[in-house]
Amino acid sequence: RSIIHHQEQLPQVSLALMARFRATSAQVLMVHDPQSHGSAVYALDAATRSLILRTRRAADRILVHGPVNETQLRATDPDLTVPVSHTQHGVMLVPPPALLRAPEPRRVLMFGWMVEHKGVDVAVAAATILNRGGAPVTFHLAGSGSEPARQRESIAAVGNIVVDDRFLPPEEAIAAFQRSALAILPYREGTQSGVLASALGNGRPAIVSRVGDFPGLVTDGVNGFVVRPGDAAALAAAIARALDTPGLVQELAAGARTTAATLMDWDRIGAATLAIYADLLAARSHRP
Repeated sequence: RSIIHHQEQLPQVSLALMARFRATSAQVLMVHDPQSHGSAVYALDAATRSLILRTRRAADRILVHGPVNETQLRATDPDLTVPVSHTQHGVMLVPPPALLRAPEPRRVLMFGWMVEHKGVDVAVAAATILNRGGAPVTFHLAGSGSEPARQRESIAAVGNIVVDDRFLPPEEAIAAFQRSALAILPYREGTQSGVLASALGNGRPAIVSRVGDFPGLVTDGVNGFVVRPGDAAALAAAIARALDTPGLVQELAAGARTTAATLMDWDRIGAATLAIYADLLAARSHRP
């Protein structure tokens, strides 16, 4: 009556462990990204895709971060028969009291791995729109990847974009969130996000694209805004609304803290995961 919980990071290792311990332990597989993203950085060769599918089929239960993630998972393998359960993504980079700071009122953060599908160009275009409208905002692009170099000329033309093209250790990442009034995730595609978990964990509202299960965590006017993927005008309008409406960014920040303390609380997620384990073990106990 034991569980082995795998993260879908090294499928060849998980597949070997599943085969070795199947008779004595139930096998649970956590799938963070059900589908590979469009960026070439995420491209998977045929052998790796096959290995991932074999690992998923070998599990007794698969966990994903929401209903859209489950739909994406099943789209990759219509013949998948393994039961799928949902668990929320927990908060990340939660600041200790000593690192809490009041944000700069017109500073926006885009954080994480800066690759093509994350929409860096959409953020740059939104900054341009805000400048033309006479309401400039400081954009902070923090994280390494291909896009800061690819967008260098456009970024320079905007002028009020700060680029931190490197991996930020946890304390510096927390400081970047704390310094900013908003976080933006203008992704063209996605599933779920540690960046969103970090933004809400820092009590910062998030403006996200309507991709993956982002809308399951961000509610318009409560803890951020949801906009169409690739729509720079909609992103700019949401940023302006949040920052220019008196008191709104503070209300959204309160909503972000509430989401972090409820839906994304690790104790709550742990209890839900234990309930899934119990259900799985009960089902196994009734097998002939």
